[in-house]
Amino acid sequence: MADAVSTLGLQIEVVRASDAQGIEAAFATLVRNKVDALVVGADPFFFFRRIQFATLATRHAIPAVYTVREYPQAGCLMSYGTNLPEVFRQLGIYTGRILKGAKPGLAHRVCGRRAARS
Repeated sequence: MADAVSTLGLQIEVVRASDAQGIEAAFATLVRNKVDALVVGADPFFFFRRIQFATLATRHAIPAVYTVREYPQAGCLMSYGTNLPEVFRQLGIYTGRILKGAKPGLAHRVCGRRAARS
């Protein structure tokens, strides 16, 4: 990612947070440094603080992209990632086929083809 960013003449600024106050402090740093956008990595703590992310990103007008669709459902701008309920549904189908005797490789291909068509 760093190579792609430098090719475009941009900079990456990494901020870290491990509690709610850390998220507030991270946003204060982003505002102070006048960042153009925010990419939030996959993290269980961040996932459970997604409303806080939505509130702060909106308040400070920082466009942000997140890892799963539950962030936009909580009010965040957008996500580029997995639809977790669909992953679990596909996992159930895949597991069911294996339990009924399908070979794991074949069961996966069949699930993949159906998912691609729908």
